[in-house]
Amino acid sequence: MKSGDSFLPQFDAIDFIGKKVALFGLGDQLGYGDYFLDGMGILYENLIGRGAKVTGSWSVDGYEHSYSRAIQYGAFVGLALDADNQNHLTPVRIKQWVDQILPILL
Repeated sequence: MKSGDSFLPQFDAIDFIGKKVALFGLGDQLGYGDYFLDGMGILYENLIGRGAKVTGSWSVDGYEHSYSRAIQYGAFVGLALDADNQNHLTPVRIKQWVDQILPILL
């Protein structure tokens, strides 16, 4: 059983239709480059399938990985953070992302 298998069924009780949602993920793009932030991609797929309006996509520029389920239409589905390899970029990325999503979520 994958870890998400026990968590995702809990979403069945939540009505996401029309709800605005923003996602962020924390991963290690060099150590886990074959599935960097896949968990964020799995959540995205589940939320979209349940009618949520996901906002806050993030550019893939500046990342080094080979694959991610969190990339849709050429961008991450939410804020991508890597505290292992790019911790120095985290504060700036968070500020830029919050500035981007705040007007949409309010």
